[in-house]
Amino acid sequence: MYFSKAYFDENNNPVEVEVICNKCGNNITNTADPNIFSVIESEYCVIKPSETIMCQCGNKSGDGIINYKVNQKIQTKTNNVSAIRSISNPKVECPYCHSINTTKITTTTKVVNTAIWGIFGTKRHKEWHCNACRSDF
Repeated sequence: MYFSKAYFDENNNPVEVEVICNKCGNNITNTADPNIFSVIESEYCVIKPSETIMCQCGNKSGDGIINYKVNQKIQTKTNNVSAIRSISNPKVECPYCHSINTTKITTTTKVVNTAIWGIFGTKRHKEWHCNACRSDF
């Protein structure tokens, strides 16, 4: 079993404890009974000797410390955000020197280039700049 969260009242006394079953993933909510728990903190709880918490699937907690475990859904969302970031920052290869040390040419850069060079400015037609060979493509 893993500790999920503890709820405290306005006097900072524990009211409820949520524990997650490590077999089936069910949330088990218990009142913060001092006959079951000897310590309830925000990161863990301690079950008194000879006391157990029982899940619907039949899994039982042992006595002692039940540690906090990060929710798997949060970890999955974090991994998804990393994947989205890698997609939004693609590695573009320079067609001339084949380096991936490239940056996207911003709209501001294109406007400034056109303002300075007018119709002779070349950046307005390009999307990427290679930092290795300094070419625009």
